[in-house]
Amino acid sequence: GGGIVGSGKQYFSYISARDAARAIVHVMEKDSLKGPVNLVAPTPATNADFTHALGKILKRPTIIPLPAFAVKLMFGEMGEEMLLGGVKS
Repeated sequence: GGGIVGSGKQYFSYISARDAARAIVHVMEKDSLKGPVNLVAPTPATNADFTHALGKILKRPTIIPLPAFAVKLMFGEMGEEMLLGGVKS
């Protein structure tokens, strides 16, 4: 089981393993690419959307949320920034 973290409205970027592998091969083959390369899906997802999709694919329930107060209590400031923060960019 599991569920949304905090409000579930925070955005985060993700990428599939297949897309990441293909992108890494592409970067290695293109000599013209210089500097850092950011690998992410074209659109970010909310925690709620991602949690729902992951639960559906894994055939697992996603009904037990992790409330924001529990994140703050267990992980402090780092938890607030990493699990409860999120910017759609």
